[in-house]
Amino acid sequence: MVQVLNTLNYLFPTGVPELGIPPFDPFFASEVETSRQNPLFSFNLKLTNVTESGWTNSNVKKFTSDLPNNRVTVDQYWDDKRLSGGYVFDLKILGVFRMHNVGNWNLTLLGFNQKTTLRRPPGEYDEIGAPVTKVTVNIQDVNDLKLHISNLFHGRRIVEYTLDNLINATWRPFYPFTKGLVNELVGKAFTKIFTRAFQSVPLNLIYGY
Repeated sequence: MVQVLNTLNYLFPTGVPELGIPPFDPFFASEVETSRQNPLFSFNLKLTNVTESGWTNSNVKKFTSDLPNNRVTVDQYWDDKRLSGGYVFDLKILGVFRMHNVGNWNLTLLGFNQKTTLRRPPGEYDEIGAPVTKVTVNIQDVNDLKLHISNLFHGRRIVEYTLDNLINATWRPFYPFTKGLVNELVGKAFTKIFTRAFQSVPLNLIYGY
């Protein structure tokens, strides 16, 4: 199955119209949102018009099919994976300090490994009646990343430039703490994308039997 999947990479830019599958490279999600709340602070992060490219050059390393649970797991590697979009960020600290930022961002991941699990729960449908394909993403490791975020300090260019360089020079110690947030955002986006993309695809094609 791994070899078969890797021979199908050429379909990512075009999709499979016969099965109702749209182009997958780049992926596109109009909106993905997450939030956190505790006694000290709370925040809400909304990513808009998100594109993710690089799938055509990805390489499947492992494929596992769990038929009784309608689930497959794919381990995949990218030399170069790129994401971009807009963001809306709201932060509250102790109910006193508030921050509201709107801007754009782009992220480059180099030497990137990801485990993706797809599951189609029987009898579960989205708001337009498409059978839901739930996606869970687990980032395994990344050799290097480049992250650029606009309007972090409302256009204060020198401060933003300094912080941009600091983020890209010191991201490794903080990566274990941010990986869960990235997994959640990507999983939510892929759940929407895969649900719509594979709504007309028979289960036997998704699960490999």
